[in-house]
Amino acid sequence: MWPLTGWSLALAVAVLLLALLMTYLANDRYRTFDKLSRMRLVWPFIIVWTMGFAVYDVGMYTGEPLSLLGYVPMAILHAFGIFLLDSDVSAIHDPFHNDWLFMCFFSVTHLAAAIVSMMFVIKHFGFNVIAGLKMTLASLFESNRPQVYVFWGLTDATALLAASTRKHHLEDALAGKCHIIVVRSSDDHAEDSSRNAMEHLFNFLSLKGKDIDKLQNLKCLTTSTFSSIDSLDTKETDILGGHLRLRSLCRIIKHSTTQHLHVFFLSNDEEANIKSVGCMRRNKSIQELVGRGGQATFYCRARHNSIHRVIEDELLSERMEVKIVDSSRISVDLLKQQEELHPVRYVDVEPDATVSSPFNALVIGFGEVGQDAVRFLYEFGAFVATGSDNEHVNRSSFHCQVVDNRMNQLAGPFVVNAPSIRPATTMPSDVQSPLAHIELRHQDCNGIKFSQWLESNASTLNYVIIATNDDVQNITLAVRVLKLALRYRKNLKNFVILAQAHDSQEHILHIAHHFNRLCAAQCHADANDPAHQRHITSDDCPEGPIRLFGNDRDIYTYDCIISEELQNRAKYFKHKYDTTVRSMQLRAGVPAYAETKWDEEERDLMQLTPAYRGFTPTYWGIARLRRTQSQNLANSLHESTKIWLFNKAKSQLSPKEQELLSSEMLCRPLGKTEYQLTDGTRLMQVAPRVQHLLDVLAQTEHLRWSASHQLLGYRQDGDEKHKDEVKLEHGCLIEWQYLSPAMQSNDYNVVDLSLGIVVK
Repeated sequence: MWPLTGWSLALAVAVLLLALLMTYLANDRYRTFDKLSRMRLVWPFIIVWTMGFAVYDVGMYTGEPLSLLGYVPMAILHAFGIFLLDSDVSAIHDPFHNDWLFMCFFSVTHLAAAIVSMMFVIKHFGFNVIAGLKMTLASLFESNRPQVYVFWGLTDATALLAASTRKHHLEDALAGKCHIIVVRSSDDHAEDSSRNAMEHLFNFLSLKGKDIDKLQNLKCLTTSTFSSIDSLDTKETDILGGHLRLRSLCRIIKHSTTQHLHVFFLSNDEEANIKSVGCMRRNKSIQELVGRGGQATFYCRARHNSIHRVIEDELLSERMEVKIVDSSRISVDLLKQQEELHPVRYVDVEPDATVSSPFNALVIGFGEVGQDAVRFLYEFGAFVATGSDNEHVNRSSFHCQVVDNRMNQLAGPFVVNAPSIRPATTMPSDVQSPLAHIELRHQDCNGIKFSQWLESNASTLNYVIIATNDDVQNITLAVRVLKLALRYRKNLKNFVILAQAHDSQEHILHIAHHFNRLCAAQCHADANDPAHQRHITSDDCPEGPIRLFGNDRDIYTYDCIISEELQNRAKYFKHKYDTTVRSMQLRAGVPAYAETKWDEEERDLMQLTPAYRGFTPTYWGIARLRRTQSQNLANSLHESTKIWLFNKAKSQLSPKEQELLSSEMLCRPLGKTEYQLTDGTRLMQVAPRVQHLLDVLAQTEHLRWSASHQLLGYRQDGDEKHKDEVKLEHGCLIEWQYLSPAMQSNDYNVVDLSLGIVVK
């Protein structure tokens, strides 16, 4: 008996070691788990089930020839039961029960069934088990994490931003001093809501291969909750530990986070994101973090409008804030960062920095991206028309056609919010304005009327933005527009097509590169043999008319969302502007105002300073803050337009005049518009052409500023010092020649700062 017992114990230890080994190999640091997660268990199941059927059907044989057939139903049931670790030895009759060879086959069959069942469990639930263990260990033994990033929901946006965040910290000296945590929520499988509850639960607990790939590539901590934040009691505060049962995450926030907690809600459901932020910011453990001097920032994916920005404006304290993540707005802001795609690159610039050619744009799709694109073009496409002078400053020809088959639903808010622009529309009973800068057309981009219009106007278009909700349709329309341009235009000078592409789909990139190569090859074709050329190879990827923008990989990055490089750029511009003006005031001997930093201005107008803390900020203060911040951002991005105009005109000046523009002798008195030269003892007037060039650039800045305020809904009223942020009135929304030199000098300040010609 004892030898048999010893062998049995040894086998038990071996089985235990085998189970531990499989668990160890299931860790996401090894590819074995990846192989298991991808394993197809259909054929192993069929083979083992067949073995089980044979074992029980033969084992129940009584000697009667028909008994093999009679026991088939029971053999089928037993064959399925072995996968549930159900071994019915009593069903085996004595002749076989005492046969060691048969019983060996019986045992091997049950062991194989157990292995298949274990593989099934590991394949579907093993990752959750290992991930839960790692999360628990991290919450108990890993401390001192200055930065903790919690992503709610395993979405594509989450995967992209988490990967970018991890890459940023790998390049940081504190790479090991942060936690990246992905919380899988039942909302990730909302599309399964129509199925039964058990199937929905199984889909939540099991992980798909692509989800496992995302988590393995991120190498992050992950946990899951089946509860929904939407079902929370509005007074509940123990949300993470009590309602959602995420106790490990609570411990990490309470005991590991030392500086900054970042929580992201990046699902496609704006309403759910906003509700989640509203609930999560009152969570007890997060409030305790803020109370001991830490910071908490919530990132909410939603449209950046006055409705959704309520949660952003309701700052609970200086250490807790909410940031709206508007992917549409960011995609257009990224366009503004690409200097080669500014409208100024697609017009003819004259030697005096004026523009002589019209800017004709087409925007297909008037959704969120399309509306922001129209605003971008209207503001950054404002130039001084050739032939203008200081007494009559006119905007150069600008016309933007916007097409959408839902225009009758989308045009209303845009027209009402920007009454000064007065766009023309093609809807019935609407007033037509043939001189309008923007025309909103209710047409289908695949319809006959639009096709006829496009064919008639293809020769005059020079800037096309395609932003429908379908990437494939976007690139299809881009190719269609390009073919018409090649057919009707003399050349492709001053011509570009921007097609939105959310995903990095290889075939869309391939299509764009292919047609750009064809265009480049055609440009190098021999005039006598237009069918052949010897310059562009099949491997070249020249920058052609078709450009892709709005890729999620470019939007959901650490720089765009977390560190807010665009806002930092605006902050730097504000700092330079305030410092420059203060320097001019000191040189002029007038009282100089103290520089107000970006964050200080925000705290003041949001009434977070000690004098106003606890009181609600005014609508006037919030509107003033948003307007000034948007202007600093616009000017920081518009610098390249001014520099392009400046360099184009500067090249036409004489060497001596060019030298003056870069000379430290160039100066301009405070509040004046005339430039002078000084050698420290005397003042001299600059050359007329130099003065005129700088005049035109200042006028361009005024046109841009006016366009931006028109888009914000402001209208002219009162004298030039009048401002009313509530009624949206501004006295400077008038033509350049009617401004006083003191007001005009503000535009010169921006130009000087952009060009770097202010005396230091």
